[in-house]
Amino acid sequence: MTEHVTILAPIKLAAGKTEADLIAVSNRFQREFADNQPGFIRRELLRKGDGEYLDIIQFRSREDAEAVVEKEKTSQVCRDFFAVMDMSASVTIDQCASLATYDGLQVGVEIARFRLRTGVSEADLQLAYGRMEQRFLVQQAGYVSHRLVKLPDGVYVDVTFAADQQVAERICASWIGQPDCDSFLALIEPESIEFGATV
Repeated sequence: MTEHVTILAPIKLAAGKTEADLIAVSNRFQREFADNQPGFIRRELLRKGDGEYLDIIQFRSREDAEAVVEKEKTSQVCRDFFAVMDMSASVTIDQCASLATYDGLQVGVEIARFRLRTGVSEADLQLAYGRMEQRFLVQQAGYVSHRLVKLPDGVYVDVTFAADQQVAERICASWIGQPDCDSFLALIEPESIEFGATV
């Protein structure tokens, strides 16, 4: 059985760079590079405090991880990502083999289908979506994760995971009156919304 490999990469911001700069370029790195790499499983960017962060990336195998490291050397997106980091800082990047993975038994889910309003681009949607997640959703108790899915017929599906169904419903209700949520909602034509739980 192939062991999954997890990379633990400490990040210290370069002089003059902000957390907002890091998040913006990290989102682009994820969308334009990481999501397209064979063997990539998941990634999480964590704030440690005092201007330091930790990027956690999981791969299907050590070979997949090493192949991505080589591709990073010639990728402009990766160079832009690294440009917000203090590359002179002394950091140790750890590569760990997974022994076991444990997930919660059940999480709540909100599934919302929508289309873009006339004149709204996908880039507009992604920008508003990213701002809403970073400035609002991640601050909500019980929030787990958030995914935006594009279907072939021009419909988008917004999937939010929370601690349970009740929490998912509470987070959805709390959108009203929140500036970043209102900015996101102003771009879309809702079609349906449902709540449930994983099994």
